[in-house]
Amino acid sequence: MSKEGVEIECQTIKDCDGSEYCVNKKCVSTLTTYHEAYGTGLQYDEAMGRVFVVDSTKPTWTESTWDNPSVRIYSTTSNSHKTVELIVGILWMVTSMVTIIYIRKYLRKILKIE
Repeated sequence: MSKEGVEIECQTIKDCDGSEYCVNKKCVSTLTTYHEAYGTGLQYDEAMGRVFVVDSTKPTWTESTWDNPSVRIYSTTSNSHKTVELIVGILWMVTSMVTIIYIRKYLRKILKIE
């Protein structure tokens, strides 16, 4: 953005002032830090909009493409559903405990450990 408050259009960061970044094709002054979000074995050609492998022995990674912020609202389940989940969880826990006790007794008997 110029000193007069007029937005300046850009294609690359080189089109903006030294303290600005090219975001959504507009020069923006921001406190955020932008960095290359790909592995060290890759090189991005900004003019062509392509990524090239320069060293295939180096590991690579990428960052997510961040979409516009959004909110997801999850409905709370009904009380009957919560009750069923609780009962299934308790039954699963009791079954696991009984199975462990049975296996321990069986192994003590087979291995003759007292």
